[in-house]
Amino acid sequence: MGEKDNTNKKVQPQRSNLLDHFIQRNLTTKMQEVEEKAIAKAIRTLLKDEEGETPSFH
Repeated sequence: MGEKDNTNKKVQPQRSNLLDHFIQRNLTTKMQEVEEKAIAKAIRTLLKDEEGETPSFH
């Protein structure tokens, strides 16, 4: 009675590792994009404060 039923929890280790790697890589890429946008916004904000208008960066 004290034993847990693990029949539905079997995961292929190789597939799990590949999935973890893929997710981690995507998260890293997404974090870099968010950081780049935040840095660009900060730069625009600083320049706006100095010049009084928002420069257009593309």
